[in-house]
Amino acid sequence: MRRFVLLLPFAFAATAAIGQALSGTQTLRMDSDHVAITVTLDGNRTRFAETAGALEYNPANPLKSTIALSLDTASIEAETPRNAFDPERFPEMRIISTTDAKPGKAGMEALPVNITIRDITRPALLQVSFKISSAQIITLHAETVMKAADFRLGQRGNIPLVIDAPFVRVNQASR
Repeated sequence: MRRFVLLLPFAFAATAAIGQALSGTQTLRMDSDHVAITVTLDGNRTRFAETAGALEYNPANPLKSTIALSLDTASIEAETPRNAFDPERFPEMRIISTTDAKPGKAGMEALPVNITIRDITRPALLQVSFKISSAQIITLHAETVMKAADFRLGQRGNIPLVIDAPFVRVNQASR
């Protein structure tokens, strides 16, 4: 946990750098107490217990919204998947958007991201949707499938990743 607390400023800095030129965006931070981020590895569906993240949401054009997430691999709840991520050597998994989303399938947007696992970064396409829950909360749903071999996680086939995360508005005066 102590090393992970330092990752939240990284998430804010990354989204600020990506969305800095976009006027009208709203900065939101992940509500880590209510997030569910799961991976399925070797038939074990498990979740990350320690997460941090930020969302730069553009209400005028949600396709221009950006995300930066940091996931503590030592917090993976099931032992077999946690060991595959090798948290002692690689304590963090990152997901950072790289460009604007495009219209996707089934009412979702296709958001290009870079995913970093075990210090290996690969491009991926997250299928995302945003739900405005209130004036202060936007909920992100995202899913993708990663290839285990791309991240030296062995011959485990595909790894589904599902993110259900509420983001809360950051007080602009405190930034």
